[in-house]
Amino acid sequence: MEELQQFATAQQPIPTFLISHQVNFTALTNYFPVSGEAAILALPLTVPAIVLAKINPDGF
Repeated sequence: MEELQQFATAQQPIPTFLISHQVNFTALTNYFPVSGEAAILALPLTVPAIVLAKINPDGF
């Protein structure tokens, strides 16, 4: 988690995508995503992370 915090607080020159497993995402956000769901998180990361938007794999 410490490395992720350092990454999230660093200035990123371009949009960045991170891929993770559901268990890691749930630990970071306290949100349990459906299979294939994506999310946009607020930076800098907080604990728990703030989910700004959810992208459903079915488009709904």
